[in-house]
Amino acid sequence: MVQFEFLGPRSIKLGQAVTVGLFALLSIFLYSRAGILYIFYANAPTRLIKVNNLPHLDIKFQNVVRNCEHMVLEPSAAFALLSCDPGRDTWNTVMGTFIDANSPPETGVYIWKYADADATSHPQKLKLLDYPASPSDFHPLGIHLHSASNTLYIVNHAASGSRVEVFRLFPAEQAATHIKTIKHDLLAAPNSITALSESELLVTCDHYFLRKNQPILAQVETYTGIPGGSVVHVDLGADEAKINLVTRVPFANGIAQLNTTTFAVASTSTNAVYLYLLSRHDGPPRLTRTATIPLSFHPDNLSVDGAGNLLIAGHPHGPTFEEVMKDAAARAGDGDKTDEKSWKGSSWVSKWNPSDGLKTLYVGDEYGTSCTAVRDSGRKLGMAVGLYERGVLTWTE
Repeated sequence: MVQFEFLGPRSIKLGQAVTVGLFALLSIFLYSRAGILYIFYANAPTRLIKVNNLPHLDIKFQNVVRNCEHMVLEPSAAFALLSCDPGRDTWNTVMGTFIDANSPPETGVYIWKYADADATSHPQKLKLLDYPASPSDFHPLGIHLHSASNTLYIVNHAASGSRVEVFRLFPAEQAATHIKTIKHDLLAAPNSITALSESELLVTCDHYFLRKNQPILAQVETYTGIPGGSVVHVDLGADEAKINLVTRVPFANGIAQLNTTTFAVASTSTNAVYLYLLSRHDGPPRLTRTATIPLSFHPDNLSVDGAGNLLIAGHPHGPTFEEVMKDAAARAGDGDKTDEKSWKGSSWVSKWNPSDGLKTLYVGDEYGTSCTAVRDSGRKLGMAVGLYERGVLTWTE
């Protein structure tokens, strides 16, 4: 005999409540991601509105460096350090390219004495002395120079596991001596670094789920804006490094120090830069979010110039950036080293300060995939590098 179960008013109301609750959660999620969806539409290559407020634009050293992810300036000595990895075409742990981990010979950190009178001056590869690992396992990403001690910190996305390498820099000799390697579970996905002192660091880690181990969950984390990324405090003052989680940030990318207490962190998946107040109590420092700078692009790395401007470089259109990455991987995997690209990347550079707010400096595709912009305010010289681009974009004011 077939039996029918009667659902009374209470059951119906419970079902309705669950449906309404799920709909409300979905609405909140879609509202929070509306900015991403709009950017995917408005910044598509056929719709992207180009802007150029950078005077005397030029692209230098296209035959010297490529695939440079990060750049730091030392204005007092007029040199720049560039983190470049042509091996990124076949090995990019953040974006999920795992074809070949062997770095080409030109992979490494470069020093460019940009104020030299010699017009032929160009970036020179930094000699890494006493480096214990194989040079083919060196994939530099974010770098930071603590100027007072000439301590150079380098994020290395090695095939054997990501870590932070510590060097002592000797600019005159164009060399750096390896001091130590820092590996930790909280540094499984390190991206960018800023130093509080010679022995204290803040390191961003872009994801909780790694593309190498959990590719689907990593993609979900990226596109939903889940705060799986983090900022980690590293204390090297003791014999054994002390490492602690400070805060969670969706796709935490670049980090920069605006003043003695204010730090900026780029959140790539939420199209924003978050400002934090650093405070110290017992234990590691705390970061309290104080403001948000909404953006019309996906921010990558950050820097602060001598005039106090926060420079933000990034990518106008995520789907196009992914196609550029796939195209580079396909060409490199086939042994094709030509510049005949199927996809052309675009760049976005902005600056922000508390008085003037946000200003767009450059949007275009003459130079693509911008990931870091820096500026020597005294010499009125700006520079930017691109993750899947050749050379250095420069401008003079």
